[in-house]
Amino acid sequence: MGLGMSERRPRCDVLVPFWAPGGGVIKLLDHAEHLLASFEQVVCWGPPMPPLADPIHEVPVVARLLREPRVVVRRIDSLDLPTNGWVLFTEPGHHELVDVERAPTSLPKVVHLVQGLVHADPMWNDGRHRRTLRRPMSRVWITPAVRDACRPVANDRCPERMILQGHDVDFFAAVERQSRTSGEPLRVGYTTWKGDIGDEVAAELGDRCVVSALRSPTGWHDLRSFYANLDVFICTPGPLEGFYLPGLEAMAAGAAVVSPVVGGNDTYLDDDRNGVVVPFDDVGAVVTAIAELDRDRPRLDRLATAARSDAGRFRLEREREQQKAFIDDIETGTDAQLR
Repeated sequence: MGLGMSERRPRCDVLVPFWAPGGGVIKLLDHAEHLLASFEQVVCWGPPMPPLADPIHEVPVVARLLREPRVVVRRIDSLDLPTNGWVLFTEPGHHELVDVERAPTSLPKVVHLVQGLVHADPMWNDGRHRRTLRRPMSRVWITPAVRDACRPVANDRCPERMILQGHDVDFFAAVERQSRTSGEPLRVGYTTWKGDIGDEVAAELGDRCVVSALRSPTGWHDLRSFYANLDVFICTPGPLEGFYLPGLEAMAAGAAVVSPVVGGNDTYLDDDRNGVVVPFDDVGAVVTAIAELDRDRPRLDRLATAARSDAGRFRLEREREQQKAFIDDIETGTDAQLR
């Protein structure tokens, strides 16, 4: 049985690599907020906090953490961790900041949030990600795909748990969509952060669709408005994703998605039910999929409706409950429930 509200543990320290509205950092901060269910205090260590005009401050979880009296934000260049305390981190290089010479009984309290298949790649980042997996510490895998890729090379001395990733889908759903009449061209959008396939598709589509692109990471309010003005969102993930948040965000905002299955996005993407699955980096397949949606507007509307509904299954509450259960099991040594 887990600890009650009056029996929370004293403190957990969270190592934040940078302050920006990128998916990996935001998910780490979601988990930092979840920790408030298990700890009296959460200390976030990171670089200096950007000024209020920075887009990071419009992310809801950041605003909540900065208002929460039980959350303390400190500069990581003055890091001072308790010897046997709880620590959560996601950036592989941060394991070097944790006391790796801890007693074996305290190693499970160091929790590594593993967010990508890239950790298992021996060539990525000169092997640093993979070496981190070999260190003894507890681990949270965010999708079955991440777990299955990384577990074979991970140290198995400490507990692990697959906690399926959640997201603030309500934020992206809470926007009025721009209406479209049946005779208007499709509104298609994509981002260029991880590749140029969107530009190649746009060139092929020509003036058959109204195509728009986000060419640099932006604030969440602008991102939400971007999705809400689209009929179709072209997902452009990298090849070693762990989840790919933009696809789920676009679905929550009511856009149909055209996407390859990469990493863990098969946890929310279901071909011809809430989106269209295409081969990775296949420009022709994406163009064909969009043309078919253009010809069959009822199908497009069906996919978009299902997408918005299915995105609601990924709210943060489930993730929070599973994280608390994992922490309780680590402390009580409930080995049968750890994997």
